[in-house]
Amino acid sequence: ARLSTTFRFEAGSVRLDAQSRSNVQQLARALELGQYDARRLLFVGFSDGEGAARANREIALRRAEAVRRAVTTAAVTVNLDRVTLDVDAFGEAMPMACDDSSWGRQANRRVEVWVR
Repeated sequence: ARLSTTFRFEAGSVRLDAQSRSNVQQLARALELGQYDARRLLFVGFSDGEGAARANREIALRRAEAVRRAVTTAAVTVNLDRVTLDVDAFGEAMPMACDDSSWGRQANRRVEVWVR
């Protein structure tokens, strides 16, 4: 299952936007409350289609790692032995929007959280 929470980034950046920083706090709180105990959360990074595919996958992976790090830092009371937090990246594959506009590229620069 995919969480409805999505984390967004500026072009070429691994810095979370303001809404995403709020989303980090919400996910951290859910982890602290044990909502995902005995589950696997996979932070999956994506990029827009600008640039080389390899570079896009690399920045997408760095974004996924940044979100995982932010969530674990914010979840100060979580027992990380109770949940698995992994990262993966697909780069420019699986776009959410058309990459022909700045809005579309912004929508494609994201990290999703998949729960298993």
